Amino acid sequence: MGLTEAQLEQLETAGLLRKGPKVRQFVDSGTYASNRVLSGNYVDGFPIRSISEIMGESSSGKTAFLSAAMGAAQAQGYYVIMCDNESSFQPDFAKIFNVNYD
Repeated sequence: MGLTEAQLEQLETAGLLRKGPKVRQFVDSGTYASNRVLSGNYVDGFPIRSISEIMGESSSGKTAFLSAAMGAAQAQGYYVIMCDNESSFQPDFAKIFNVNYD
């Protein structure tokens, strides 16, 4: 289930899909909709060498979402940093996504 054209238009109007500086490398977020919001297209995801902020309600899956992205980035040889304001990061859970947290 993807986003409708009307939903994409609302995101563009809100500035969420605005093009910024040219980024050439990305790490897939794992979902087409998230990739679209993060990078402006369905293939790319989190921009490399950039700061991305994920916000949402408590227990909405932010840490799982980021753990998957961190594991994907580390698999490509990148270093990642996560600032966990809710203290919800659990190393044992992150191992599922192949996150090296040392």
